[in-house]
Order: sequence, then C-alpha cells, then structure tokens
Amino acid sequence: MIELIITIIIIGILAGIAMVAIRSKTMEARDARRLSDIQAVRMAMELSAAGGEILSFTDNQSVAPYISQLTGSSYLDFSTIFDPASDGTISNTASGCLGDASATCQYSFVDYDTGDAFASPPAVINPSRYRINFYEEATAHLSYATETVFVTSQGSVVDEEEGGGEEEEPAGPCTEIGNAVDDATTILDASGISFGQYNKMKDKTKGNAKDNGWGHTKDGDDVWAEVSWAQGKLLNKMRIWSHFANGAEAIKDFQILGSNNRSSWTVLYTGTHPGEGFAEFVDYMFPNDTAYKFYRLLVLSNYPGDGGDDIGLEEVELLCEN
Repeated sequence: MIELIITIIIIGILAGIAMVAIRSKTMEARDARRLSDIQAVRMAMELSAAGGEILSFTDNQSVAPYISQLTGSSYLDFSTIFDPASDGTISNTASGCLGDASATCQYSFVDYDTGDAFASPPAVINPSRYRINFYEEATAHLSYATETVFVTSQGSVVDEEEGGGEEEEPAGPCTEIGNAVDDATTILDASGISFGQYNKMKDKTKGNAKDNGWGHTKDGDDVWAEVSWAQGKLLNKMRIWSHFANGAEAIKDFQILGSNNRSSWTVLYTGTHPGEGFAEFVDYMFPNDTAYKFYRLLVLSNYPGDGGDDIGLEEVELLCEN
C-alpha cells in the first residue's frame, strides 16, 4: 500500500510538471500566432494606405474596437482575424486590449497618441495612422503595433525607415523607445510645490528651478518626484539635472524607487548627486528586471546653501538600456 501511495504521488508530481510545461508551450505558441497575425495586419494596412483606402466600421459601439470589426479592405479580410485565445466571437460592444490590460484580450485599435481607448467610438480608421494593442500571454505583457513601429516583449523593436527599409535592434530586456517620459500617457506627480511647475521637468531644456522645473521646500518632510503609466515599463536608467539655481538647492542624497501599487516600493538605487556647481545631466543606471507602473525619485537630503531647505529638480528622464 505504501509503495502504491508513493507511486501515485510521483505520478502526480510528474503529471503536474508536464501540465505546467504544456501550458507554457501552449501560451508561447499562441504568442507566436499573435506576432505573425499582427505583422500580417500591418502589411495589409500598408497596402490599404498605398491604395488610398479608409477602413470603416459598421455600427461600431466600442471605444476599443476589435480589428476584425473592420470592413471595406481590399487587401485583408479582417473578419477572419481574432486572438488565438478567443473563441472567435466578436461583439461590437465588447472591449479589446486597453492600456492597462492584465489578461488575454482581443486585438484592438486604440488612440494612436496615447494607446488608450478612444474618447468616443470611431467610425473609420486611417490605415496610415493607427495603433493596435495586443497581449502576449507567456510574458504577461501588453504590446502594440503602429504603421512605423512594432513593440513586443519578445525583445525586439522594429522601426520602418524612409524608403520602407527595416532595421531590427538586438534582442534584450528593453522594449521602450527613447525617453519613457515622452510617452503621451505619462503622468507626472510631485510632493508639495513651493515654486516652479513639475510638468516642466520633462521638457529636457536646461533652464533653472523656477522657470524650467519643480521645487519644494523640504521642511523635514519627504520630497519626491514621480512618473507613472497605466501599463508598467521596464526601465533601468534615470537622468536628472539638479543644481543650485535661484535659491533652490541641488539634490544630494536620493533614492530611485519602483512600485506597481503606489503603496509598497522597491529601492532600485541609492546614491549622491554631484555638488551645487554641477550644471549637467547625470545618468544613474540601476539593475532592474521588473516593469513598474510608478517610478519615484525620493530626495533624502539637499546641499546646504542660500536656499535653505528649498530643493530644485529641473529635468528628469527615464530610459532602458541593454
């Protein structure tokens, strides 16, 4: 009896391992289908744009319409395209992939500039200006495609250059393009403002704390500046510019934090910024393999000077570098 029980347990463990492996490979297979389908859709959209087509919806009621709702294309029958995790049932009122998607969802057209749902249900889609969100199961990542770029958690970003050529960057952990703060969906926030405007921290023009940045009087309280997005971003580099200007002291000791819920924070970097007279950008690299929705620069101390407890942060950038 003991031997039988042990045998059953071993068989159960092996079956569990096999099921996990099969599930993982199944998700990877669906992801491969997704990547292939989206590339095919992009090619069809390119042909539609070249042919001068404007693709229309029929009685669309969704602000994140499925691509298979499209009609009128001479180059691809969009009604045959649906996410491999879907049963193929399409509803005009159902939502597709949104900017904060956390589970498998139908390919969908979204606002080109923000990646979010449209303000109102669109009647047409311009095949030369579009954005399609889709979800990759194996990495639990929302990816997207436009007419010029294909962003995927598979580790590649393809930009189409003038003349229709394509250049593929080496695979790596980074999927963001350039300064993540340039994303139209970026939300800037900061602790209490004593002077300046924190929304100017991303203009990347070296100015001064009062005219081109944000300032806060510390007075013993936490001083922080924060950037966030609905969908997490994998980032590992922060560029900051802070120095003595118009009475605002430069940042001295600081931490870079990451969070996905804004209540529990992970310390990604602890360091000391150069002295008052250093009026240049400084790059801080930190190891990171997690896509966070919130990144915060927490100021622990500032350089003493004429500004007392006034702290100024002129510019900030967030990037990912392989």
